[in-house]
Amino acid sequence: MSRTNADEIDKIKMTITPKRERYLRSIHRRLREAAKTAFGPEHGRFDFYGYLELVIKTYWSWKDKNARTKYGRQFGALFGIPPRKGRSSLHYLIGATSHGEEPMHSAAAKKIETRDNRWVQGLRFVAKKRSAVEKQGLEAFCNSQGGIAGCERKSKGKPSKKRSNRPSKIVKIRRGTLVAGSTK
Repeated sequence: MSRTNADEIDKIKMTITPKRERYLRSIHRRLREAAKTAFGPEHGRFDFYGYLELVIKTYWSWKDKNARTKYGRQFGALFGIPPRKGRSSLHYLIGATSHGEEPMHSAAAKKIETRDNRWVQGLRFVAKKRSAVEKQGLEAFCNSQGGIAGCERKSKGKPSKKRSNRPSKIVKIRRGTLVAGSTK
């Protein structure tokens, strides 16, 4: 970490009151427990939705955009994540809690960072659709969108991965012509 980042972190830490620090540390503790359940040795394939649901509920509990920005930066500074322009509070919440004991300079760090960025983008989309998510639940909503990856694609405005140009039946080329449904 460069000296500039350390200075910025120290500057933000000075704005944290003892009461706010206790609050942010309690959030960290709850998110770490959810992360341990989601990524522990006997976790299921979709257990991460419980963790992401707690992250998005925490994000929504911070009332408005200014509060989210302030709390997010303070949360990040408290756990050593330097502030960066355009970094969402979701980045701080996920970055400080989802890594477990994995050192961030390891070979797995790039894969973890990619996963975290996908989750942040997906949760940004989810945050915009709050009323639908609260009705259906996070996992059901994400599944209706194509999973967390589908939410991420929609937040970036990318087209869906469904291939519409593929024929639905088996097509066999026979002497230069296409024959639909042919088995020979």
